[in-house]
Parts: sequence; structure tokens; C-alpha cells
Amino acid sequence: MPLLAEITLPEKVELAFWLMTESTDELVESTPLSKEDKIEWDSLRHNKRKKEWIASRAALRTGLQINDPILYHETGKPYAASTEISLSHCLPLAGALKHGSFAGFDIQHPDPKIAVIKTKFANAPELKEAEDSGDELNYLTIIWSAKEAIFKVYGENLAFADEMRIHPFTIGQEVINATISREDNSIEHVLRVFKIHDHWVVVVVK
Repeated sequence: MPLLAEITLPEKVELAFWLMTESTDELVESTPLSKEDKIEWDSLRHNKRKKEWIASRAALRTGLQINDPILYHETGKPYAASTEISLSHCLPLAGALKHGSFAGFDIQHPDPKIAVIKTKFANAPELKEAEDSGDELNYLTIIWSAKEAIFKVYGENLAFADEMRIHPFTIGQEVINATISREDNSIEHVLRVFKIHDHWVVVVVK
């Protein structure tokens, strides 16, 4: 399958999305992989992980045309030699993001399992807002994806329910706000929300 979408946000954040319909072997053959990529690919053992890895690499290499070796911070957060990146996947969709200094994103399909674990990532006000939204599953999915995106930006432990607050929004709202509260310090963040191939995408842009 060719590249599904390429998006540039006003904050000069670039994203590319790949819809994986081909086999893993076909995508490996068609994706330009670096020497380092091939070493990492050979180290992967599980089929699901291989699919996630190659689909996100296809978005990065073919979509964003970033060919630098991918390196990793101690936290596991990836970056390229020439730019900051973020990767995400929720098969069959995978994506890659390129930014100058501050951004991260997450892809999530509405899955009933999210409602089952809602108290693990959403706090009491968020749970009430989701219940009142008229579409609890999609509301919770956006909250989950927003917090995953924030977590990826920081690359460190954050308590999803206790330290991250997604402020009230309506489903379909393109810009939402979040606050991180830690040790009497609060940090405000702006996030962009949109849908690609029935998946929610949330991007931290500020």
C-alpha cells in the first residue's frame, strides 16, 4: 500500500502515515532501511513487533524521507541524528512525526478494552466528562492517546491518572489542552486531535 497521508501542522510538525496491507516481507523489501535498521530488524523476534516496527519505519523512511540512523535515549525515546522524531502504531496504521524541538504523538483505534481499564489512566473529573460526552469510548480513547503522546514527549515516568489532566473537550474538537502537575509545579500543553482511517491521532505541539 502506498503512503496513506502526509500532514503538516501549523506548528511546523510533519507527520506521515502508513496503512499496512502488504505482508511483512513485502514491506521490508520495499522500505529503504539503513545498516542500523537491518541490525535492529534482525534482533526482533515477535511477529507483531516486526509488523509494528516495519510499518512505522515505512512512514519514517518513505513518508518523511528521514534516512538518518535512529538512535535511542536512555528512556527508549527514539531520535534521528538530524532531527527529533516520534513513532507510533496501532496496526494496520503506523505513523512517524518530525519536529524541531518539542512534539510527540500517539495513534489509537477505539477499542472496548480501553473502557475496561479507564480508572487506571483517567482521573475522576475525566471519567465524569467521558460519561457525560454521549460517546464514552471515543472520549476515553482521545484521553488515553493524549496521555500516551505526553508520556512520549517526556520520556519518563508520569502517573497517567494523578499527574496528567486532559481538560474538557468535545469529540471533534481539533485543539485540546492538558496540564501536568508534579510537586506543586504545573505545565500546560496544547494538543491537536484528528482522525486517520478510523484511528484517533493526538499530537502534543506545545
